[in-house]
Amino acid sequence: MRTFRPGSLLHNSDNHQGTSRLFSHIRFNRLFSFILCGLFVFLSVFSSPVNVSALAENTHGVMHFTSEQRALFNEMLLSMPEAEIDRQIQKELQLSEQGSSFSLLSHLYYIPEERHQGHIGNCWVWAGTGCMEIALDVQLGIKERLSIQYFDSLYNGGEGDDWAGNGGHSYYLADFYNEHQFIIPWSNINAFYQDHYSGDSAAISADKIAVNTGYLLESVSSFEIKTHNVAEDTAIMRIKNVLSQNKGIFFSFYLADNEDWNQFGNFWNREAESSIWDYGFSDGKKWNDEEGGGHAVLCVGYDDSDPDPANHYWIMLNSWGITDDRPNGLFRVSMYDTYDDVDSDGYYNTYWQIVEPVYLGALDKGVDVLPEIAGYNNPKGIIPAIW
Repeated sequence: MRTFRPGSLLHNSDNHQGTSRLFSHIRFNRLFSFILCGLFVFLSVFSSPVNVSALAENTHGVMHFTSEQRALFNEMLLSMPEAEIDRQIQKELQLSEQGSSFSLLSHLYYIPEERHQGHIGNCWVWAGTGCMEIALDVQLGIKERLSIQYFDSLYNGGEGDDWAGNGGHSYYLADFYNEHQFIIPWSNINAFYQDHYSGDSAAISADKIAVNTGYLLESVSSFEIKTHNVAEDTAIMRIKNVLSQNKGIFFSFYLADNEDWNQFGNFWNREAESSIWDYGFSDGKKWNDEEGGGHAVLCVGYDDSDPDPANHYWIMLNSWGITDDRPNGLFRVSMYDTYDDVDSDGYYNTYWQIVEPVYLGALDKGVDVLPEIAGYNNPKGIIPAIW
């Protein structure tokens, strides 16, 4: 009988070896992961502990880190492999003389009020899993919510300083699933989200989550869309290109102090989904080690069809639930004047990345069983991360 053991390929009684990894970029990703591990060791030794707190006006938590941590974080992100730009799509975008609109929301099934991380720092899991949900529909024609809880409960044992609720980034999620090779739906027993008010650990242990159904993965990789130190039109064209490949984008941004976080909190809590965030991202401001922090969301489209460039925007899906004026959990970010925003030390405040899975297919054991899960550990130490 064929059974799946998380952390390994598919096995059977004849020691089936599973599907071999044929893609050359995976070897590159392993080298990139090895380099990151060295940086992680350095950071775990020399960086100071991260302080998590909630801002006075912004009711959602923010993860703070020092300017020294940001410097190392910036270096890691800029060293990621570059996302592929499709030449045919590029030609079509360049030939288009009029603006247009595009959205990947049709590839997502989500319940806006349930897409809410609560008071913990796992926005990076929501954004990265969103990329994988879009890919699931694009590759297999399956529109289904994937489990955030399964990742939270299994990643680094679901507890301690480096559990998923204390922050992370796109490459952590990609490395986990590239190793694990299996992702499960939200609908499995106990796989629905339960960590809204968790503290130092996941609300439920991984061995209580059923893995009778799920999706097998050949590989999962992470890439950076290069938007820094290029013309603004080039940055915009590259983001549009990746979206037009039907790939969701992991967008992370950083604000330097409470003033800027309160401004964003007020924007989210009090303005309508039709409003556009055009205040920039702490460009030129001094980074406050006690107040500065970051957040990750899922970019699902754009609209530049209006003749007025002031009304051109990216479409972002948040993980902060809904408000009275945001029934879909969405917000808009201006297309302009954001790509080279830096703090006073010259570290970038916006990054555009993708989490790119290759699905092998669905696994359905046909019975509701609880798993025997081998521990998964990805020690990253105390490093700059995002909430």
